[in-house]
Amino acid sequence: MITPARPNQRTRIPHSKLTVSRTYGGTLSHGAVRERIIRAFLVEEQKIANKILKQKKEEEKFPIGTWGDDAREKEFLKNYKKKIKYLFFV
Repeated sequence: MITPARPNQRTRIPHSKLTVSRTYGGTLSHGAVRERIIRAFLVEEQKIANKILKQKKEEEKFPIGTWGDDAREKEFLKNYKKKIKYLFFV
């Protein structure tokens, strides 16, 4: 809780009584901090969703097993496995 005081008295009050112990303590309200956290979370979720959609489009372009045993297929499968590992195990 922030202790109410006149400016002259605030200089003698300890710092712990002047701020709230959370991110942006005495600057932003709890609602604003909550909104920032939610926005950051949703931005990260959107990035992951875009990666998955991009990956699905690549799968539609080059379905697994439709090519012969050539270097292009091996390269695609190698990159595909790396992407899957990155998306789900990092």
